[in-house]
Amino acid sequence: MDTDADVATDGRWMTYAELAEIRRIDKPSALKLALRHGWMRRKNNRGQMQVCVPPDWTEPKDKSTAVSSAMSADLSRAINAFETGLTAFTEHAALTERAERAERDRDAERTRADALQTDLTAAREAIAALEAAQRMKPAPIARLRAALAAWRRSQQ
Repeated sequence: MDTDADVATDGRWMTYAELAEIRRIDKPSALKLALRHGWMRRKNNRGQMQVCVPPDWTEPKDKSTAVSSAMSADLSRAINAFETGLTAFTEHAALTERAERAERDRDAERTRADALQTDLTAAREAIAALEAAQRMKPAPIARLRAALAAWRRSQQ
C-alpha cells in the first residue's frame, strides 16, 4: 500500500472519462494515452478503472489551447470575411433588383410614350382633316343670300 500512497502523491487517480475531459480528448484516446505511458491502473470502490496521471498531464493541453486560440482567430477571420461577402452579396442583390425595377419602369414609360405619340399623330391627322373640310365648306348662308339677291336684281 505504501507504493500506492507514494504514486498517489506523484499523480492523481482519475477515471478514463475524467482524463478525457481534462485533456479534451475522447475516452478511447485517454485509454491509449495511459497505456502508451504505462501509468498505473486500479479499480476504485465503484468498480471503475482509474489511472494514476502525473501532475503535468492533469492540466488541459497548452497546445490545444494555443491551437484552439489560433483556430478561433482563423474562424473569426473566416466569419468576418463571410459576413463581408454576404453584405456585399446582399447589397449587390438589392442594387440588381433596383436596376431591374428601373428597367421595367423605363419600358413601361416607353410603351406609354409610344401610345401618346400614336394618339398625338391621330389627333393631328383629325385636325388636318377638319381644317381641310372647313376650307371646302360651302360659303356661309348669308353670303349665298346676298349673292342670290344680287342676281335677282340683275334679272329684273
